[in-house]
Amino acid sequence: LAITDDLFPDGSFTVDELAPGDSEAHEFEIVLEEGGPDTVVNTACGAADVPEDSEVPPTINCDPAGLEVEGDPTHTKELVSATPIGDGQWEVVYGIDVSNTSTMPTSYTLDDELHFAKAATIVSAEVTSSPDGVTPAEPAWDGQKNLTIASAVPLAGNEDDGYEPHRYELTVIADVPLQVPGAGTADDPTTCGPDGDDSDTAFNNTSAMTDPAGQVEDDQACAPVPSIDITKSVVGDPVAGKGGSWTITYEIKATNSGAADGKYTLTDRLRFGAGIDVTSAEVTATPQGVTAAKSWTGQGVEGDDANVVASGVDLRAGATHTYRVEVRATVDGDAADGSTFTCPRSGSGKPGGFANTAGIGHNDLTDSADACATPKEPGKPGDPGTPNEPGTPGAPGTPGAPGTPSDPPPLAMTGADIGWIAGGAALLILLGAAAMIVSRHRRTIG
Repeated sequence: LAITDDLFPDGSFTVDELAPGDSEAHEFEIVLEEGGPDTVVNTACGAADVPEDSEVPPTINCDPAGLEVEGDPTHTKELVSATPIGDGQWEVVYGIDVSNTSTMPTSYTLDDELHFAKAATIVSAEVTSSPDGVTPAEPAWDGQKNLTIASAVPLAGNEDDGYEPHRYELTVIADVPLQVPGAGTADDPTTCGPDGDDSDTAFNNTSAMTDPAGQVEDDQACAPVPSIDITKSVVGDPVAGKGGSWTITYEIKATNSGAADGKYTLTDRLRFGAGIDVTSAEVTATPQGVTAAKSWTGQGVEGDDANVVASGVDLRAGATHTYRVEVRATVDGDAADGSTFTCPRSGSGKPGGFANTAGIGHNDLTDSADACATPKEPGKPGDPGTPNEPGTPGAPGTPGAPGTPSDPPPLAMTGADIGWIAGGAALLILLGAAAMIVSRHRRTIG
C-alpha cells in the first residue's frame, strides 16, 4: 500500500501489509516559509497491488486536509508610573503591548494578576485603556478574582494594512502605610524580586498571554515602596547657665527603610512647661543639601508653619537624615507650676519640662516622636557630703516661699562634716574651764 501527499514529500509512505481491521498512522511535520498563504490544503492518495485472492484492484479514496496558518503573538509588560496621590494612596499604572511577529494573522487571550505586598490594600483596579474594537472580558478585570482582560482577540499580520500592536493600560489605586512592617529586613516586602518573580511584594504584577496553540507567555513588572519613620532624642543633659538659663540640644532622625525614594516634611514643636521662656531656638545641623526653613521657631500652635523645619525633602531608599536643634530658655520661678519640672506622657501632646515633638509627613500620612528633659527643681536641700568629699549645693528655696525674717538664710556649705567640729569645740571649752579653775586655785594658795 503506497500513500502519496501532493504537497509534502514527507507525507508519503508505504505500508507493507495491513490485515483486515488494522490501521497504521504516519505523522510528519512541515515548515511554512514566512509570507506564504494563510490556508494550506494537501491531499493524500493511496494505491495498492491487486491481492492474490482477488482480481479486483482495491479502491482507495483520496483525502484532502487543510490548515489555517496563524501568526505568532508575543507581549511585553512595563511599569508606567507609581505615584503617591495623597491620603496614603498610590496610583500604579502598568502597560501591556501585544504584537504579532508574523505576517500571518493570529489571536490571543490576555490575563493579569496583582501580587502586591500584604501591607498594601488594593482600593480599585481597572483597565483604563484598550485597543479599539477589543471587547473586554466579563466580569471585568480586577487583578484579584477576575484575571482575564480579554480573550480570543484577533490580531492582524504585521504587514497587513492598518496593523498596530495592541496596547493596554491598567490602573491600580492602593493604600500603603507610612511604615511598612518588615521594611529593611531580609524578607523586605518593599523590594521587587528578580525578573519573572510572582511573589507578593511591593507593587508586583504579572501577566500571561496565551497563543492559539495554547502556549503561555509570562511577563512581570514591579515598583518598590518607601517606608519612612522618625526618632527624636535629647543630646546629653540640659546645661544650666547664669541667671536661671538653660541650653537644651535635640537630635531628630528621619529614616527610609523602604526600597523606593520618598519625599517628606519635617516639623518640630516646643511644648515647654509653665514659667519656661524660650529665648532662642535654632536648627544647628541639617543633612547635606537640605536647608532649614528660616521661618522655623518651634513655638507655633499645632499645624502652624512656624513649626516646619523643612518640606519636600527627598529621602533616598535606605538613607537616614539627621537634624539638630538647640534651644535656650530661662525658668521663671514665680510662674512655675507642676508642669515646669515634669515631662508629660509621651504622645499626650501636653506641655511640660523641656518637652519637644518632631513630626514627619509623607503622602498625607504623619508620625511623630517625643523627647523631653527637665530643669532642676529649686527648693530641694543638697547632700551635705562626707569628710574630704564635696557635698551637693543646697537649693535657694521653693518657688513662692522666699522665707521670712525668722528664717535666716542658711550658711554656705563647705563640704565638710560639722559633727567633729562641734565635738572639738566642746572639748576646748571644757579644757578652758579646767584651766581657769586651776589658775584660780593657784592664786588662792599664793
